[in-house]
Order: sequence, then structure tokens, then C-alpha cells
Amino acid sequence: MKETQEMNEYRARCQGKGTIMSERDEANTGRWKVLTVYYSHSGNTRECANQIHERAGGDILEIVPLVPYPQDYDAVVEQAKRELKAGHKPVLKTNAENIESYDVIFVGSPNWWNTVAPPIMTF
Repeated sequence: MKETQEMNEYRARCQGKGTIMSERDEANTGRWKVLTVYYSHSGNTRECANQIHERAGGDILEIVPLVPYPQDYDAVVEQAKRELKAGHKPVLKTNAENIESYDVIFVGSPNWWNTVAPPIMTF
């Protein structure tokens, strides 16, 4: 990772003052370019992603499948099981541009049968 003059000056101000430079401070001062990316069916993962984004800063991106999953619990369970078994990767509406420019990427997904949801597999 590249050290910047701003980063070095901030570290110097913190030294000897009992101030601990947190990872969030480093992210917010430009040391790391951060992306929080997530897929959420029910909203729980969205909430987690928003909390991470609040603390880490950077950009946030919601992964959205082209064809949405059913809202009915039993229907989504059956569809998800079929997709996972077949290794299906749904087409996404979302496009992450210049992903290689990020230093840190947080990826959030519901836990569907001990793995990530198919939209995250596509991502």
C-alpha cells in the first residue's frame, strides 16, 4: 500500500499522545480505497452492510439480480436450493466498475445452506 504525505503527518501527530490510529482513520485519510458490496434478500444483510459502510467509509454497492427472487419464503427456498445445486449464477443488474482500484472489499451475503447466495457467486 502506498504511504501518502498526509498519512505520515497524521501518524506523526498521533505518536506520543496516547492516540491510537484506527483502521477507520487510515481508510478515511485516503490510505485505503474501500468498497462494501452486498446482496440482501430480506434486508438483514443490507443492514449489516450499511453498518460496515458507516464505520469503514468508502463506497457501497448493492448486488441486484436481473430477475428478482420471490418474496414468498417457501418459493425462494426452493429456487435457491435448485440454483445452488446446479451452480447457477444469475445475471446481475449491478455492475461493479474498476473493482481492481479498491484496496479493501467487504462482501456481504445471506448464508444459504452454508454458502453465499448465487448473486454473490456471480459477482
